[in-house]
Amino acid sequence: MGAMWSAIIKGDYRQANLCTHSGGCRDVCPVGIDIPRVLEYIKWRSVSHE
Repeated sequence: MGAMWSAIIKGDYRQANLCTHSGGCRDVCPVGIDIPRVLEYIKWRSVSHE
């Protein structure tokens, strides 16, 4: 959640690049957010807007 928060609120996309895509965060998310998919989108947006 920290990487998503940093990207959305602060515009800091660096943490999204640290994701290992293990899916562990998705499995334990209490509201069922597909966090790896969101981080992929954040990374795509950061590259396409440079």
